[in-house]
Amino acid sequence: MKPTLAAIAVFLLSSLCVACGGSGSGGDGTAEVPPLELVSPTEDVTVARGEKVLFEAVMSEPDRYTSVEFYYDEDAEWDNGNEHAAAFALPAASFTAEWDTVAVNPGEYRIAVVVYQEGVRSIGYADFTVTVTGDELFTLTSPAEDVTLRAGESMHIEGELHSEGFVKVEFMLDPDSQWGNGNEFTIAEFEPDDISGDWSSEGTEAGSYTLVIVLYREHDRFIGYTDRTVTVEPGTLPE
Repeated sequence: MKPTLAAIAVFLLSSLCVACGGSGSGGDGTAEVPPLELVSPTEDVTVARGEKVLFEAVMSEPDRYTSVEFYYDEDAEWDNGNEHAAAFALPAASFTAEWDTVAVNPGEYRIAVVVYQEGVRSIGYADFTVTVTGDELFTLTSPAEDVTLRAGESMHIEGELHSEGFVKVEFMLDPDSQWGNGNEFTIAEFEPDDISGDWSSEGTEAGSYTLVIVLYREHDRFIGYTDRTVTVEPGTLPE
């Protein structure tokens, strides 16, 4: 789940001047737009999955802010679950941030920039797009559709990873699709070259869950919510 701060100021980013408003906080608790200019890229970009995108920016009064985050977003509608973390930077008069697209599925994305200061975050979208080409990162072959289980029944899990450099694949269930609030739990872990096995729902509380896939590399992880729902119904299997 993304950080929730006291106030959010939403602004439109220009490809030439990412944020051209004033700095500081207004009396109503909302933030004025911090001055941040995105130097590069300034126009649409196309990369093959696995290539890196370098963001270059300049910022006035960087000491007023605590961090800058870049997100890639499927639809440019903030906080609906389609935005994903791309890169992080500490504010400075001039700084860079690098986005590694190794775990990004092919598609066209808008870039959101989030600037934090104490108690407030300011969010804006650049007017260029980044298109990632190539094969899908991961193919989930089972379950192929939504699944309903009686408590104690098993579900087969199988998939294929189409990229090297990963060390573990983890499957989780999440009842509310809000990552990081402690409600998600692991149901299976696999080696990247052998993603196949069965999970028993025995002991799982009845309810509806979203299937989540977490891909691990040596120093980072990539979290993806699938469109598969796993429903566990109350009751027990006959002996």
